[in-house]
Amino acid sequence: MTELIIGISGASGIAYGVRLLEILHETDIRTHLIITEGAEEVIRAETDLEPGDIEALADHVYSEKDMSAPIASGSYRTAGMIIAPCSMKTLGQIASGISDNLLVRAADVCLKEERKLILMTRETPLSLIHLENMVRVKKAGASVLPASPGFYGRPQTIDDLLDIMAGRALDLAGIENDVFRRWERCRQCRMQTIQDTDNAGFRQCRLQTIQIADNTDCRRCRLQTIQIADDADCRRCRLQTMQIADDADAFTKIFILKKILFQSLARRRQQNLSLRGNRVAWSILERLGRLDCGSNPHYPIPSTGSSENLGSFHHGVVG
Repeated sequence: MTELIIGISGASGIAYGVRLLEILHETDIRTHLIITEGAEEVIRAETDLEPGDIEALADHVYSEKDMSAPIASGSYRTAGMIIAPCSMKTLGQIASGISDNLLVRAADVCLKEERKLILMTRETPLSLIHLENMVRVKKAGASVLPASPGFYGRPQTIDDLLDIMAGRALDLAGIENDVFRRWERCRQCRMQTIQDTDNAGFRQCRLQTIQIADNTDCRRCRLQTIQIADDADCRRCRLQTMQIADDADAFTKIFILKKILFQSLARRRQQNLSLRGNRVAWSILERLGRLDCGSNPHYPIPSTGSSENLGSFHHGVVG
């Protein structure tokens, strides 16, 4: 059975250690817990819990003064140790090899036995001494994991942030987990993006002003609207079109509409067809005319009265 040591030192961020214990409590992994005296004070300051409530989540609990505990010996085999949070005092003791309590001794054992040691450091800003201590423990074989959760998974609550850091710590310890959302690739735009959980398609394609329709046919060839099917281009017109998000600003709407208009014009010219007969172009121009864009000179709104105006509009923006 896998056994893992969890240490909680007296830094702010006690919730990280608690969340780790909650996750491991639901697994077959046997946990050995050390809570320092400083951590007990922080527990009462930052949470509504008592140290005993946290200790109940572990399989084995030790006092930091218990230097006779089995985890103080290298002959007692474990999968490693995670200290979350790790104070700068504890970091400095580990970096200097000062094993004056069980927490630091257990960490020292992991280093000398070449086992995994993950230090979830919690301090900001960092002094040169802090940084040098991080370099020293890293060179000795530890993993330094600052309590700095990522936001690309769009966390909604504090619990989501705790899950991110707990999951990353377990990753470093070599323990499989799925407690946080990992990075994914957008199949539509082929860019590294995050899938929106509830809404179909991908909203975050670097710009939040373009959306992909979910269950709509491409009506562009039917001269009615500008949308794209969920999985492919329109098979009739062979031109990809886009749906405009409701919250897009007017300038963005004009940009998208112009792009579609120019695609249509290019296709009509290749076929030597009259611009006046292109109902799609005129429909888009009518929509352009209804947009309120102020007097921005970079987004001129053409008159839809003649093909000459349409030609000057095309050359003025694209040429």
